[in-house]
Amino acid sequence: MENINEYCSDIDELEKKAGEWKGKRMDAPEIEMHGGIVMMKGKESLRDSWQAPRLVAFSNEEARPGYATKKAHEYEDEPHVLKSKVKELARLITASQNLCAYTGAGISTSSGIGDYASKAKETVALQKKRLKNPYLAKPTLAHRVITALYHSGNLKRWVQQNHDGLPQKAGLPQEALNEIHGAWFDPSNPVVPMSGSLRGDLFDDLQKWTKKADLCMALGTSLCGMNADQLVTKTAHRAMSAWDKRIKKSAQKSLGSVIVSLQQTQYDNICTLRIYAKLDVVMALLAKEMGLTIDTHMYEPNVPKELIVRPDVFIVPYDENGNLSKNTKTHWNLMKGAKIKVTDGPGTGYEGIVSGKNEDGHYICTLPNQREGSISQGKVLSKYMLGSWWVESAINGNAPKLPVVNINEIKT
Repeated sequence: MENINEYCSDIDELEKKAGEWKGKRMDAPEIEMHGGIVMMKGKESLRDSWQAPRLVAFSNEEARPGYATKKAHEYEDEPHVLKSKVKELARLITASQNLCAYTGAGISTSSGIGDYASKAKETVALQKKRLKNPYLAKPTLAHRVITALYHSGNLKRWVQQNHDGLPQKAGLPQEALNEIHGAWFDPSNPVVPMSGSLRGDLFDDLQKWTKKADLCMALGTSLCGMNADQLVTKTAHRAMSAWDKRIKKSAQKSLGSVIVSLQQTQYDNICTLRIYAKLDVVMALLAKEMGLTIDTHMYEPNVPKELIVRPDVFIVPYDENGNLSKNTKTHWNLMKGAKIKVTDGPGTGYEGIVSGKNEDGHYICTLPNQREGSISQGKVLSKYMLGSWWVESAINGNAPKLPVVNINEIKT
């Protein structure tokens, strides 16, 4: 994984060469370039020192055609401005009691998973060659730093638009994550089509944290009008009164939303802080600023020996329907050939088998196709993955429900 100090050193070198930056400066209101923080009492100096971001990649295409979007131009803050903005971000995070992260495809491009919005031919997004098998992607530095924010007690909830399982691979517990648009590693939460329905319990959780969040970090998302964007917009609107210098600090109910991306979004005019930069660079600077401890290991389940009946069979506190139980324990059999049934989502009740594991140790499940609205739904057999982190979540009783249960399981 890339070294945090290398990113920070690169920014230091760029700062020394600041005079060589020649891109056209963004022509937009100060709020859209920097966020409402420049209007707050006591922050007047930021308005004078924060110069407009520069255009670093031109594109005349829409970032997300057909949605509420803008041109796919890419901008970057100059190094000294970026450093100052990251200090403000760290201050906001430290002051927050209910910090949420809301991430889009931009957080995973440097892992080799493509996005939809990067259209510029000379894009500066940290993109690697696309992986042939994205299921084997590794977490980015940004995933690692956000996970560190969770383990340090700063981050309370992560709402993920992506399906890639990279937060869990970075060590984030499954129960701390809401994969609102579906997941590659949860057979009960298949990827939601654009015209599909969000799973009810996940939408309820989204609304809960939309009301509860006092700071939301929108990272690598085009914010083009998805239902889940409300986490960003409603948290932002609760903070907008704080931009009025006549409002006393004690009257603030929210710190608002922070948007970090290379491209402009439709909500730049309501955020508290706006950062134009590569996401991994911002997270490296943030980790250094906050003194975060970053775990670079790949996740492996931590399962006590006494809860392992035999390889891939575990004792879990759930009933035969997969519901968490105080009185019942069952054997959760994930051995090759074990018969399973889906407990939630559009494939509720679908039956299949565990077909084995992939090279990273995640379980391969063969089940009827679950894609909502597809002519193949419930008919053609498809492969689904069950992330190995579900085992640790299950044996500890941290998930409200198992994604799959065995047919004819053994009670203990």
